[in-house]
Amino acid sequence: MTTFLTVLSLGFLLGLKHATDTDHVVAINTISVRKSTNKSVLIGVLWGIGHSIMVTLVGILVIFFTLKISEDFEKIMESSVGVMLVILGLLNIFNIEIKFFQNTKPLFVGLIHGLAGSGAITLLILATIKSSIEQAFYLFVFNIGVIVGMMIITTLIGKSFAYAKNKISNLHKYLVLGSGIISILFGLYIIASNYFLFLIK
Repeated sequence: MTTFLTVLSLGFLLGLKHATDTDHVVAINTISVRKSTNKSVLIGVLWGIGHSIMVTLVGILVIFFTLKISEDFEKIMESSVGVMLVILGLLNIFNIEIKFFQNTKPLFVGLIHGLAGSGAITLLILATIKSSIEQAFYLFVFNIGVIVGMMIITTLIGKSFAYAKNKISNLHKYLVLGSGIISILFGLYIIASNYFLFLIK
């Protein structure tokens, strides 16, 4: 029992750490920079829920139906994250806001991130725990850690942007532009990296 509680604690900590992955932070930064500080926590929660839904769905298939996730599928989904980052960056640079996408953007982005990273996460679960029920508990605690981690990140981003905007006039448009450029460059890097891995396979 003590060992399992230790594993659950590790799952929560790994969830916190997973939220800080570079592609996650870049995407959520691109979204948060255009929102008010008050909405920062909500953005983090929605992203975390989207991420958790997808990881849980894939986790159920892996744990209870022994689904095997191929490396090629993982690379395709990672590339889709790159495409998403490029789109988010372009939306910021050209100040485009899609109405039906406005409030659900963090949820959608979380879903894509969850699908892209679900393979490695579920393999880690299977390698660590043998019981299906314990694996499910681990997955639940991991998701809680991801949501809490992203809430912390978006809160810090929101407060940092608010502080900077209060100190320097007209800074907001430069923050939006800068976040867009970073998102595009990192997205292209992800796409190029996965394409190169396909070539050398």
